[in-house]
Amino acid sequence: MRRYVLVVAVLAAIAVPVFLGLVALGSGLVLNMAYDKVAIRLADKMDLADGRQGRRILAFGGSNTFFDFRGVDVEAATGLPSINLGTHSGNGLKFLLWQAEATARPGDIVLLPLEDGYYTEPGITYYGANVSLAMGADFFRDLPLADKVTYLRNIHVGRLFKVVGARLDLGDYELEPDWTFPINANGDMEAPKPPAEQVSALIADVSGQRSSRVSLTPEAAATIQEFVARMKAKDIKFVFSLPGIMENAAPDAGQVEDLRAQLAALGADFLDLPERGSIPAEMMFDTIYHASTEGAEVYTAQLIQALCGSAERLDISCDEARVRAARDLLKARAERAYLFDASDTLAPLQPSGAGSPVILGPGQTERFLVASLRGCRSRLEIVAEGDGPLSVRVAGKAMDDLILSGEPTTGTYMLPDRAGLVPVEILASKVSRVRLTRIDRTSRCRR
Repeated sequence: MRRYVLVVAVLAAIAVPVFLGLVALGSGLVLNMAYDKVAIRLADKMDLADGRQGRRILAFGGSNTFFDFRGVDVEAATGLPSINLGTHSGNGLKFLLWQAEATARPGDIVLLPLEDGYYTEPGITYYGANVSLAMGADFFRDLPLADKVTYLRNIHVGRLFKVVGARLDLGDYELEPDWTFPINANGDMEAPKPPAEQVSALIADVSGQRSSRVSLTPEAAATIQEFVARMKAKDIKFVFSLPGIMENAAPDAGQVEDLRAQLAALGADFLDLPERGSIPAEMMFDTIYHASTEGAEVYTAQLIQALCGSAERLDISCDEARVRAARDLLKARAERAYLFDASDTLAPLQPSGAGSPVILGPGQTERFLVASLRGCRSRLEIVAEGDGPLSVRVAGKAMDDLILSGEPTTGTYMLPDRAGLVPVEILASKVSRVRLTRIDRTSRCRR
């Protein structure tokens, strides 16, 4: 038994220094693992923030912030440099708050949209440890002893083998080209428009989901309370908001009020978003939290309304024309559907369009897609005026013609129960004169 204990002790005496040495060698070393992609993107964004002078608006968060926050729009509205520092919520709340504290300067406004992963306090996460290691030793150095131990336990062993290979020049650990979407000077993602098949599959897969948590655990609340107190002492304004989220998954008014009260008890400010972060399903990208560019514009318009509605409290001055444009976009979004894959002819009827009527010539056909959501009664409304019949097909099925006789006429069509993007075709007859004035998709969803 003594011999066994002695062998274990000797092995430990050898292994621990070797392990710590490999961790030290891996500090600041960028490899070709998923953690390194997050580390590179985060370092790039922190450099963008560091390069901007004066007061700034800094949005920290996970991939929800990465996809949905448009710093370029917030900067245009507030006049303050606005940087999107969102990356990955798996980094954990503790690493996120450390990142915010390390980046923010006195006078800054720090914004944190609370996506699901930040309502709990998991401590030092697997992702947070490996991402921060690729960025250097600063996060580890600032941790208390117990968290340092957790950090070391979470280091990926495979990463340490790659550290050896990289330091000894034994392999190629470069990331593949085009491994992520580009970002602009505000740190915003410039994502391509997703294909219809991707969005339809997403809606079919997740449109019945709900935001899983809208309340802080005691551990997360304590961490946030301590952090907010430190930020106030440094003259940094820190505000929370809801994240962007697919329309039928947005929290209800009661949940939002409870969250606001919980944050107020912690001394934290909360921004009321006009539509509770809701984004139309047709404007999502690949999860209930990730929007396409059009969806990001809708979410950011809500943030602009909220930020500028709190201008006195936040000590900012907003451009009235930009605020009005944000308000108009939200109003249009509430009245007009986003017509996926519609032609440029229908652009005036999109939420971002002018809302002016669209004239269809005799025999002209227009096609587009709208969302049908799981657990919801979804319907399409088409408003037109003119003379003659307007044929409508929904999901390939002929509907009753919309008969026009001068006055504005509304046709209402129920969408199929099957969740996904539904194809719609409208056809003006060869003797019709048609002015389309509005196309809207509404969904009444069970809670």
